[in-house]
Amino acid sequence: MGRQKPEPPDALAPIVPGSVTVFDSRPDLKEEADRYTDRALAKNTSAARASDWKVFACWCAENGASPLPASPADVAAFLTDQARDKATATVLRRAQTITAAHEQSGFPSPSKSAEVKRILAGIRNEKGVRPEKKAAITREIGERALPAPTSIRGIRDRAVLLFGLSTALRRSNICAVDIEDLTWVDQGIVVEVRRSKTDQIGEGARVAIPYVEMGACPARAVRAWIDAAAVTSGPLFRGLRKGGIVLPNRLGDREVARIVKRAAKAAGLRAEDFGGHSLRAGYVTEARLRGIDWPTIMEQTGHKLLDTAKRYSRYTPEVFEATRVAEVFGGVIKGDPDWLVGAKPGKGH
Repeated sequence: MGRQKPEPPDALAPIVPGSVTVFDSRPDLKEEADRYTDRALAKNTSAARASDWKVFACWCAENGASPLPASPADVAAFLTDQARDKATATVLRRAQTITAAHEQSGFPSPSKSAEVKRILAGIRNEKGVRPEKKAAITREIGERALPAPTSIRGIRDRAVLLFGLSTALRRSNICAVDIEDLTWVDQGIVVEVRRSKTDQIGEGARVAIPYVEMGACPARAVRAWIDAAAVTSGPLFRGLRKGGIVLPNRLGDREVARIVKRAAKAAGLRAEDFGGHSLRAGYVTEARLRGIDWPTIMEQTGHKLLDTAKRYSRYTPEVFEATRVAEVFGGVIKGDPDWLVGAKPGKGH
């Protein structure tokens, strides 16, 4: 007689807290469930939380406090200490990290206490929450700042700048592109973006890099880099060793920021005003200066919300048009485009 299938338990039977679960008898499922849990957050978010928790745990060790569970008073003291020299966004993110760590461990979050909420409200009111915006690398700035393609580093950096400016991708996405993600067509290159900050489930998107006849051509710059690096698969943009040796590892997003800063300095601008976001902001700003509508811009940037897309626009005409201020003064204001995008901040406007 074959093995009988066990009868299902009464669906209304009470569940005893702390009882053994299926995960205890099925470690294979537990391992896969842990992997899915780890993938619930974006890679950068997970890294930021790990870094924030380390900061909090070290602070607690130095001050004789318990990090888990932490008391509301100790968390309030930590956030007050952090607010001395950290941006408001960093302080708020670390409060969220403390909440996540406590909730995952089954403890009530001290960050949700009235005491900590008042501290956070005071930090917001006193320090403000406006994020620091990096200046935009527009096409005019980019063409002045592009390194000459006379060395392997110059060829790579030139391709990174033009690739980032034309695709409007985040620096993490620039680094994530593989050669296999590029499709060459008559008009230029179609780039398959497999994941992004706002697409963690991997629906994917496509962005275009066109051939252009005027100025520096993004598609030709990418081809020049691929040919110079002599790579046929794997990461598109890679690190370089001294002597111009191309490494197999993927270029890091911090290196993209350094490439942008070097370019800005070469153009006679303050390097500290620029960063990895300057390329994405450069596309949006340049597009608005040329009169391109927001839906078209968002099609390229992948933004779902107009307000979010507008944060990347740097001093473009709509700030003057929004209140129709020109009509109040009986005419049209004609500004210097270079000044509008912050390319020549020393000019006497």
